[in-house]
Amino acid sequence: MSMLPDPAHARPTPADADLLARLRAQDRGALEILYDRHARYALGIAFRVLRDRAEAEEVVQDVFLQLWNQALRYDERRGLFTSWLFVMARNRALDRVRSRATRARAVAAVETPDAAVHADAETALADREQRHTVLAALAQLPNGQRQAIELAFYGGLTHSEIARETGEPLGTVKSRIGRAMAALRETLAGAS
Repeated sequence: MSMLPDPAHARPTPADADLLARLRAQDRGALEILYDRHARYALGIAFRVLRDRAEAEEVVQDVFLQLWNQALRYDERRGLFTSWLFVMARNRALDRVRSRATRARAVAAVETPDAAVHADAETALADREQRHTVLAALAQLPNGQRQAIELAFYGGLTHSEIARETGEPLGTVKSRIGRAMAALRETLAGAS
């Protein structure tokens, strides 16, 4: 008697898109499956940014709570669910880093001369303009290249992890990132 499961009785694993549809209908089971499937990677991304496991776990919990409360914010036309999820985890982690820095600056501002505060404001404005330029350049990339760049730079994934996540061959991932970086360099050089 075989100990292997009967393929006729094996339950297919639902796709993320099916789970998201169930999630929009407030199906807790769909959230559990999505969490089991993707929380480990999201935790890795948050931990790379924060370097604090407890805080990274809180970020992942926040992201999945937001997914539960606002599943409709994800738009499949803009990319893979996993890209969106990992960018959300990274952004939440970065928000926490910025919050730490803001608190530290607030304490230091009490003792800082006005000229230094003015210089910080100019730097913040320049950073914001540069971020807008980079996001506009990213939006011009083909979907495959943009997704690979987002997973690598916003998601913090290695080329191998991106290949595993997207189901693409490693060489394809590397060439997409290379072409995307060349296109971004060209676009951003023209913008400056």
